[in-house]
Amino acid sequence: MESVFIGSGLTSAVVEVFLNKFTNFAQRGIGLILGVDENLQNLERTIAKIQALVDDLETNQLPNNASRLWLQDLKNILNDAEYFLDEIALELERRNYGDDATLISSKQVRHMVLLSFEFSIPSKIEEMQRKLNDLVGEMQSYFMTDILKLRQPRDFNIQHSTSLIDESCIVGRDWDKNQIVTMLCSEFTEEKAPSVISIVDLNRIQIELQDVLKSKSCCIGEQNFGDYSQCKSFNSFGSRFTYHMQPLSEEDCWELTKNIVLKSNSLQLHQDLEMIDSKIAKKCEGLPLAAKMIGNVLCFKSGEMQLDDLLQVELWDMARNINEIYPSLKLSYDHLPACMKRCFVYCSIFPYNFEFNKDDLIQLWVAEGFIQAQGMRIVEDVGRDYFDELLWRCFFQPSSSNTPTYKMPVLLHDLAQLVSRDSCLRVEDKKSCLMPKYSSVRHSSLLCQNIQPSVLKMFHRYKNLCTFMSTSPIKEVPYEFFLNLQRLRVLNLSFTRIYELPNSVEKLKFLRYLNVSSTHIKKLPESVANLYGLEVLKLNNCFQLLQLPKHLKNLNKLRHLELDVKRQISCMPLGLGKLTNLQMLQAFIVGKDEGRSIEELKDMQRLCGSFSITNLENVANFGEAKAALLDNKKYLNKLELQWDNHENVDARRNEESQNCISLPAFGQLPVLKSLYIDGMRGLECIDSHFCGLCDLSFPCLESLTFQDMPNLRMWSEINYNVMPRLRQLTIIDCPELHTLPTLRYLTSLNVLEVNRCPMLQSLPDEGLPTSLQNLIIMECDLLNVRCHVEEGEDWNKIKFIHNVEIDGEKVQTEDTQHLQF
Repeated sequence: MESVFIGSGLTSAVVEVFLNKFTNFAQRGIGLILGVDENLQNLERTIAKIQALVDDLETNQLPNNASRLWLQDLKNILNDAEYFLDEIALELERRNYGDDATLISSKQVRHMVLLSFEFSIPSKIEEMQRKLNDLVGEMQSYFMTDILKLRQPRDFNIQHSTSLIDESCIVGRDWDKNQIVTMLCSEFTEEKAPSVISIVDLNRIQIELQDVLKSKSCCIGEQNFGDYSQCKSFNSFGSRFTYHMQPLSEEDCWELTKNIVLKSNSLQLHQDLEMIDSKIAKKCEGLPLAAKMIGNVLCFKSGEMQLDDLLQVELWDMARNINEIYPSLKLSYDHLPACMKRCFVYCSIFPYNFEFNKDDLIQLWVAEGFIQAQGMRIVEDVGRDYFDELLWRCFFQPSSSNTPTYKMPVLLHDLAQLVSRDSCLRVEDKKSCLMPKYSSVRHSSLLCQNIQPSVLKMFHRYKNLCTFMSTSPIKEVPYEFFLNLQRLRVLNLSFTRIYELPNSVEKLKFLRYLNVSSTHIKKLPESVANLYGLEVLKLNNCFQLLQLPKHLKNLNKLRHLELDVKRQISCMPLGLGKLTNLQMLQAFIVGKDEGRSIEELKDMQRLCGSFSITNLENVANFGEAKAALLDNKKYLNKLELQWDNHENVDARRNEESQNCISLPAFGQLPVLKSLYIDGMRGLECIDSHFCGLCDLSFPCLESLTFQDMPNLRMWSEINYNVMPRLRQLTIIDCPELHTLPTLRYLTSLNVLEVNRCPMLQSLPDEGLPTSLQNLIIMECDLLNVRCHVEEGEDWNKIKFIHNVEIDGEKVQTEDTQHLQF
């Protein structure tokens, strides 16, 4: 059985990553810097030859264990070589801090280490070259004859879909069909409906339908589509929506499985199936592919074990020949690109039905080196493409919970475990696990709830381990644990019971991902600041954490720093502005000291997602605020600005907060969806500068809130090209605000809330947008009078609004009266 999955495409992915690293080295001129450029070029040529040989092996699937062992040896050598290249890059990175007197190691000692390392580089490259040459010789001696015999012309023709299908075999798609029709029809209602044309000829019908749908393309996704990239290409022709097929119901899954089994001639099998139909349907998890596969399994296995027992075992336990029993499943896996196969099988270290977050999984893939940047695109965006394709092909599926999480279907989890059995290790309670060879294990997870102190020692033997994840109730990580696992790239100890990390964590020089979220940890070792390759640091829900490492600024590769800044720490580490690669940072606390001011944000142009800036009363003047370049943070989609104006703030800080008299040009932020500004005491007027000098201001903004602005008096006009998607506008505690701007151009506005603005004299003269469905007015005395039913001067402006609330009471408008009638 193992020989059937020779390589499984994973070796190709390892070779591909290795060649990409060589290309990166060449572009950066590292070989020239170290005087080994010719050595690296020779090694690159050898790897290119090996890539062709590996493709032959994995394509022709030689039925012997020797080729499988050869591929495993190759992966081991390439993994060693990959670490060697990473080590070179990290040592060069350390040189960037050679003149930093604050570093823990002395400059002289570090210089000696670098010289010693450089001296050993040529010999290490020669050793790799020798090992690879030996492997090429073995390959050509033992396998080429067999490959030439088995090699067949490869058929690259794509299977095109056809309308000539047996409709009796279609199960459970009536609801999807109706949804697609509804979506198309709803699109027509927004524009001019198509004319009704009497057509008799079928060819004319096809032509007319094609013309009608030209301007409203749609893409219908199901796992049997030949190439996801083809489907994505529809978007370039103006696709308005993508419809993903919904999971089948349990009844439909059973129907599909039964149809396959009915083709067998076993009457006893048919009768037995009726007794366990619900169990079969549940195992399918709504996937048509799984239903078909289980049907095939039942046909092959019915005579060998009880059906009820069969549904309890895992795929890799029951499989004897995956090519015969699981053709659909294997075909789907084989058509994955090599890089995605690596991402998919990695998930076998998760437990069954484990729910994961999309961005969290992508961070793990990036840290493991599975994803390479493409041109100007960042690796996270490439990773999202990988994830979306795996989701589209049904290797992942949305979880049934209300959270935006995903999981692997059980049968596909079994497949991932089957393919990765040599490289992935999952240790669980009361489950026997296959113990791979010590040299081959790369990724591991410890999921035992009843754990003994000696269990961690078991992992010491896996010297090549890249990943260690644990959710077990570990209370302490021994000092020697990290000394034995110095190749770790990913360390996840979230939800364990640890209070600290040992100082030996600094030995993990290849570490890219560190997660200690939801632990009792109080302080990170200062030596964490020496992990120069660290890209992800997760400290969510570590509420006993007192401070971050002082020299965190040294981690210039850090891309994601996740913690609840406002709840967990009182001030930012000095010099955080040096982390110019940072994408994820929940908040920034503005301090008065140099290195903690708002100017630290100046070069953080890659910040994305949600971002909050607090303690803005510490901004000394307008020039300091302007230097932060907030209007250049074009990847932010939610921004909160907060001034602390409570009674415990001293008079001088109150005076400083008055210095902020103008808003940045936030209208220039192209993906900003939510903007919340609280406590800006010095602002008197919201002028046109707020929208910025661009053709379309706030193109994506959906929610805008102004709160606690005691000196705000007016808001100038809103033009037609501003905030086209704004759905909610909230104004709270602005006691001096006299007038609102023109709102009629806010054609998407659904909710308008005005709260505690006693000087507001009226609603806009031009009226309110017809899209407005909810108007809430609280403690606005002048406005309340003008909105009085029938008699108020502004009644005509609000009488057609569906929901109007004034001081907590719902007002009967003509719209609500019409609905009651």
